[in-house]
Amino acid sequence: MVRALRGSARISQVATAASVSRATVSRVIAGWRLEGSGAVLEGPGAPLARYELGARMPQVHAPRPYLHPVRTLKGIVLTDSSPRDHRHHYGLSIAVADVNGTSHWGGRSFVRDEGPTLLQNHGRQVSGGMRAVNGNATESGAGGRWLVDDVQWFDQYGALQLREERLIGGVLLPEVEAWALRWHSLLHADHGDLAFDSPATSGRPGAGYGGLGGGGRLSGRRFAPGAKLHEHSHTHHDEQEHGEVRPR
Repeated sequence: MVRALRGSARISQVATAASVSRATVSRVIAGWRLEGSGAVLEGPGAPLARYELGARMPQVHAPRPYLHPVRTLKGIVLTDSSPRDHRHHYGLSIAVADVNGTSHWGGRSFVRDEGPTLLQNHGRQVSGGMRAVNGNATESGAGGRWLVDDVQWFDQYGALQLREERLIGGVLLPEVEAWALRWHSLLHADHGDLAFDSPATSGRPGAGYGGLGGGGRLSGRRFAPGAKLHEHSHTHHDEQEHGEVRPR
């Protein structure tokens, strides 16, 4: 369980993927192009990712802004959106199963002694307005342009739970012929204490999931006001992630 007692918790994630010739990478800086319905992270010759606002997601999926598709530099798509077996999963997003009883995960909730149950408890994350800022916007000190979004989290009744300062960027890595997606979020509990829970805290063994892209582990931790949570994840540099295309 996470307690953000009128304080802040930070989520940071780094994932690397894609490949391109070293000469090409060294001349290109990733940057964002804003559109009416989202934003596109431009790469060397092709888009690397698209930021969707999530306004068209059904309420039962806990609407939220997300990244999809995310591609390698050779165009291999790494994400999926609302797949048949998990309709409430959308690309890369911050999804939490239980925030003070509100699902920001979507789909069914795990109820102790009952199991997965569809409840009317789905919240909504709403973009407060995107903007692009120039380099050195994070502690990485990288250049380029970064996408900033002030996201508001609402519970199932429409009450504001927390606000999030979200910053996303793409950094080209010539030394490994790849690019890195950097996501930094600062969550502010300005409207009262918040408890972040997961199915594990409701009795489902090994289900302590929640966070960015499902890779974070928020449940089971406690934070004092002003505490920071850092999470870093790197993909493996295998050929598929680097964009190798071969006959099958």
